[in-house]
Amino acid sequence: MFATMLLIAAALSLIIWLYLTFAHHGFWRRREFLPPNPAPPNKAQPSVISCTPARNEAELIAQSLGSILEQSYDGSFRSVLIDDSSHDDTSKIAADAADALGLADQLDIIQAPELPIGWSGKLWALQTGLDHIQSTKSPPDYYWLSDADIDHD
Repeated sequence: MFATMLLIAAALSLIIWLYLTFAHHGFWRRREFLPPNPAPPNKAQPSVISCTPARNEAELIAQSLGSILEQSYDGSFRSVLIDDSSHDDTSKIAADAADALGLADQLDIIQAPELPIGWSGKLWALQTGLDHIQSTKSPPDYYWLSDADIDHD
C-alpha cells in the first residue's frame, strides 16, 4: 500500500514538472523574453526629489549625499537634506560636498524643528522634509526617502 502511494506521488510530481517545463515555455527564464522598457519618445521623465534625514552624520554625509546627488537621471532631480538637531558639522559638510561636486543648486538643507511629543526623530525629520517639498511651487512626481549613512550606486 505504501509503495503504491509513493509511486502515485512520484508520478504526480513527474507530471507536474513535465507540464511546467513544456507547457509554460521556460517560465523560469521569463526575464529573457520580456522586451526592454524604454521611455516613450518625447515624453518627459517624472520629477524626483530625494529626502534624507541626518543627525550627527559628519563622518559619512559627504559620501552618502554625493552618491545621491550624482545619480544619473534624465528627469528633474533635486535633494533635500533635513538636519535633525545635529551636534556636529553635518549641514556644513553636506553643503561643502554639494558645492565641491558643482551640484549645490540641486540641494536644499533645512533644519528640523523641535521634536513634538509622540514623534520619533527620523520620522519627524522626514515629515519636515516632505512638508518643505510639498510647499514648493511644483511638488515632484516621486519621493525618494533615503538614510544619511547609505552610499548609493
